[in-house]
Amino acid sequence: MSEPPVSPEPRGMINYSVNSLDGDLKFGTDVLVVNIGEKLGYEKIMQLPSTTRLIVTLSAGLDHICVKAANERGIRIRRAARDAIVKSVADYLLSNVIFGLRNGFQNVGVPFPGKNWNLTWNSEGVDLDCSKIGFIGMGAIAIETAKRIRSLSKTCELVYHIPEDIRCRFEEGTHRMYHVGIADLLSTCDVVIPMVPLTETTSGLINYASFSMMKNTAIFINMARGKVVETSGMLRALDEGLVRHAILDTTDPEPLPVDHALWTMKNCTITPHFATNT
Repeated sequence: MSEPPVSPEPRGMINYSVNSLDGDLKFGTDVLVVNIGEKLGYEKIMQLPSTTRLIVTLSAGLDHICVKAANERGIRIRRAARDAIVKSVADYLLSNVIFGLRNGFQNVGVPFPGKNWNLTWNSEGVDLDCSKIGFIGMGAIAIETAKRIRSLSKTCELVYHIPEDIRCRFEEGTHRMYHVGIADLLSTCDVVIPMVPLTETTSGLINYASFSMMKNTAIFINMARGKVVETSGMLRALDEGLVRHAILDTTDPEPLPVDHALWTMKNCTITPHFATNT
């Protein structure tokens, strides 16, 4: 029988701030629970007591934890939020996909025409059935969102792009989704959604050149960490109208300063990293 990751004997809970951890975490600590604001770098993990066998993070991402150090120490990492938030974030994303396609963000607060009103006065929206949606990255949230979209529409075209070395993990045709090259995805999709983890490879993955490839009617929804998108390039793209609208639940920097230029962009909607809010 395999040994449990932590001792079944009850122990007390001690509340520390990892950011001020100076190596005095008590011997006997089995589990360390952190949030995204607690940066666990290589040295801090190496300082953890020899009894520490599990790190639980209250987030879906792992960019605040040095996985390499944890592996070297034989410490397991678990993402408590991965299962807890998947459906909530998928709901948030689906609502933004539909509202974005219908040109809703540009029409919040827009009054009816004073005269000559008719049902075609604003018909620039795109129906979900007629749209093409592209996911860059294909984790649990993307799969759950695709499942929801497919339950609403049998004709919406769903495509994704992931690195070739991990394509074997995803069964082609699931929810009638198909893999395409990144250039194809960017240039043909009505909605572009980055959903990759933040790594050295994905930092700045979406830049001005990426936006230049998109259709000027495209909706861009960033569901990855803010640093996956090069902010300066996105600002330039929004200013030039290279995409119809950007929806950002994460930004770089985060939180976004009150005087940041992104707040002034009429074709940009920012929410305060609350896709998990239920």
